[in-house]
Amino acid sequence: MLSRDDELQLKKRLLRVRSERLREALGEQFMHRAGPSLGVLERIVTTAQWLRHHPAWVIGPLAAALIWRRKAAKRGLVAALSLWASRGMWAWHTWQRIQPVVGMVRAMQLSQQDAHRRP
Repeated sequence: MLSRDDELQLKKRLLRVRSERLREALGEQFMHRAGPSLGVLERIVTTAQWLRHHPAWVIGPLAAALIWRRKAAKRGLVAALSLWASRGMWAWHTWQRIQPVVGMVRAMQLSQQDAHRRP
């Protein structure tokens, strides 16, 4: 027969194990539901940080739009930005479509290079 202290210790251990399992289940549910949103948010933050460190990638196209597209610049900065934003979106969508193919080709090139290096 267990003493009162032993019973309390056993209950305490069982409650700790149950709490740990519940915490794990809650974490899995959260990541399952919020994971995609957190991934998008992380990508936005990473992109913003990259742009902060590489401002020429923002300023360069704007300057090009103002210099080479005088007609668009005459219509106004908003029109020029809209034009370049639509072209940028087109380029981004195109890149998203071809990126898996580029990745496969790059992986094949790297594996061939590794094969040639090995004796």
